[in-house]
Amino acid sequence: MQPVYKTDWFTVQEVGDGVYAAIAKPGSGAGSNAGIVDLGGSALVFDSLMTPAAGAALLAAAQHLTGQKVRYLALSHRDYDHVMGAQAFPQAVVIATRLTDSVMRRRVGSILASSEQERANLIEGSARQVEEARPAGLRRERQGFLDDLRALMAVHDALAPHYADLLFDRSITVAGSRRRVDLHTFGAVHTESDAVAYLPDQGILFSGDIVQVGNHPAVRCGGPDEWDSVLQPIAALRPRVVVSGHGPIGGAEAIDLTRRYLAQLPAMSTEELLVEPFRRWAASDVWRQNLRYLEGLREGS
Repeated sequence: MQPVYKTDWFTVQEVGDGVYAAIAKPGSGAGSNAGIVDLGGSALVFDSLMTPAAGAALLAAAQHLTGQKVRYLALSHRDYDHVMGAQAFPQAVVIATRLTDSVMRRRVGSILASSEQERANLIEGSARQVEEARPAGLRRERQGFLDDLRALMAVHDALAPHYADLLFDRSITVAGSRRRVDLHTFGAVHTESDAVAYLPDQGILFSGDIVQVGNHPAVRCGGPDEWDSVLQPIAALRPRVVVSGHGPIGGAEAIDLTRRYLAQLPAMSTEELLVEPFRRWAASDVWRQNLRYLEGLREGS
C-alpha cells in the first residue's frame, strides 16, 4: 500500500474511502500511529501523537486529505505518545473516556512539574539501556524510544496540554453527512481505560494499543483473562481493517493473534519466546515487562 502523504513524523496510507492511517516513523517524535476520518462536513482524528510538532503535522495532513476542518480529536488512552500532540488542535473538541481524562490530567501534570534534572536523568537512563542492548534489533528499538523521548523533553517548557472537552463512559457516536464513528471502551487492560474507534460502514477499527499488529501488547492493568474479555466484543465487531497504535496496518487476524499471544504469554520463557510468530514481534522490552507483571500478579495472589 503506497503512502498518500508523507511528513518527517509519519506516512499516511488510505485504508478506506475518506479514511486514513498515519503510521509513525520510529524516533521521529510521533511516538504512535493515528487515524484520520472524513465524516462529511468535518473530520475526526484518532490520537494526537507524542509532540506538538507531530500533532501539528497530523492536523495539516487531516485538513489536506479530507478538505475539512478537524472538528473532533478522540484519544484512545492516557499514554504520552498518544496525547501530547493534542495542543496542536485548539479548535477541536477533544473526546476521551471520563477515566482516561482523569488519569491523563494527573500524569501530564507530573511531567509538566518535573525538574530539568529529573528529565535529564530520564534521558540518561534510557541512553544507558540503548548502550546495553543486544542484539542489534533491540538496540534499534530502544534508540527509537530514546529519540522520541528526547523530542518530547526538548519541548517541555512549551507544553500546554489540551484536555478532554467531551467525556464518555461506555460508548459515544460522532457522525457527519458521509459516515459515523463509534467510540467504545470495554474495560481496563493496557491502561485504566482504553478506547477504540470503529467505522461500521467500512469495517475499519482504530484500536489504540489493545490490539497489536506485530508488536507485543503491554499488559499493565489486567491479566490475560481480563484482556481477552475486552477483545471478545471487539472481535464481535468483525473489522476488515485494523489500525493499531503501533506497527503496520493489519486485518481481522490481528485480533486473533493478540488473543493467542495473551493466552500463551504465561507459558513464555524469560529467556526466549517459545512460540511463533511472537518470537519475531517488535517491542521485545514490552514482552519482558509483561513477564515481570504476570510474576507480580502470581506473587500477589
